[in-house]
Amino acid sequence: MISLIREREEPYFKNKLAGKTILVVEDQPHLQQIAGQILKALGMQVSLAGTGFEALEKIKKQDYTFILMDLGLPDMKGQAVCEAILRWQKKEGRPLSRIAALSAQLTPAERQACFEAGMQKAYEKPLKREYLEELLEVR
Repeated sequence: MISLIREREEPYFKNKLAGKTILVVEDQPHLQQIAGQILKALGMQVSLAGTGFEALEKIKKQDYTFILMDLGLPDMKGQAVCEAILRWQKKEGRPLSRIAALSAQLTPAERQACFEAGMQKAYEKPLKREYLEELLEVR
């Protein structure tokens, strides 16, 4: 699983990401598991949510440095979840999460909608090492 990160780069990522929090919002359990294993191996604290509602509940209990957001959730669109998360974080004076879309198919219109919703990045599945390099650049 961790083959997405080259072995010689793994210590670099672990040093930069150790203890950082990430919420993976994905309705497919096997994809949750894969992403969770990769991110945990990098030393991150990983939480999983299978619906938009569950993601909204989780952000009220914990601050997340990063959020990977599936766009095709069963209860709401990922862009709407992103907007709700950022709106709540701003209202409550919480740190803003760095949010990226992760979708099976990403049209130019969907990509634009992601950016308009406040996401910093938008990627097509499967999760790739390059995506992690871009998204997980520590602020």
